[in-house]
Amino acid sequence: MRHPTDSPTWKSIDARWHEFGNEPRNICLDLSADEIIPHTTLRSLSQPGNDIDVYLVPLVDYLSQLLYEDVPTYDTFRKEEFNRKAILVWTINDFPAFENLS
Repeated sequence: MRHPTDSPTWKSIDARWHEFGNEPRNICLDLSADEIIPHTTLRSLSQPGNDIDVYLVPLVDYLSQLLYEDVPTYDTFRKEEFNRKAILVWTINDFPAFENLS
């Protein structure tokens, strides 16, 4: 793999959601969740554990909206409006974070 677009994961996304893959301005995201210490827990310096849901639920809702609904976005280079899509492709995390994300 020379570039993430060469990966089997990216190609399966393009095959499953043709409209997504045909628009080069759409965004593929990854989520890095190593050593998450939200601002609300800085005083105790403890990991949020399952409380990470407070942060992930709005993210999942927003990503679902960006994938399944029309979100108008203005492209200043082309001077046109298009429907932006985004998808979460990968998560990067250690095993404790993986348990919390699951």
